Amino acid sequence: MIKLDNVSKIYKTGTAALSDITFSIDKGDFVFLVGPSGSGKTTLFRLLIRDAIPTKGTISVSDWDLTKLPKKKIPHLRKKIGVVFQDLKLLKHLTVFENIMFPLEVIGVDRKLAKAKALKILEEVGIIEHKDKFPVQLSGGEAQRVAIARAYVLVPDIILADE
Repeated sequence: MIKLDNVSKIYKTGTAALSDITFSIDKGDFVFLVGPSGSGKTTLFRLLIRDAIPTKGTISVSDWDLTKLPKKKIPHLRKKIGVVFQDLKLLKHLTVFENIMFPLEVIGVDRKLAKAKALKILEEVGIIEHKDKFPVQLSGGEAQRVAIARAYVLVPDIILADE
């Protein structure tokens, strides 16, 4: 499902974030990627959602070669991959409910169906009672649950969680 073959990412500054990385992850696998700050974990996630392109090597997700994926196909890739970012990336001006609704609205899900899905996932992650709050009103754990719910609401094939 995910395959990296001799992937390197060297930034314009000359910093090598990744160097000749090769591995594969099959469907159903649950994998932890551990390492100290600056070891390339976030860079790897950015490569997997095509937010960055490797300096060398190939990356495949499902049947797609990300090194050759046209820009117009990137939104389709990102529907298959839910990401919980390290800084959560919650939209501060939106309520918890609106943050969960956002990905559904972006892809054009019927509003009534989107509301039902958002409420269901808020129930599943145990924060339905916070649906009308803004991110600043939440504890760290509650905000993390919102980010997880937002990553999962599209029922992606892959979930990446950065810390």
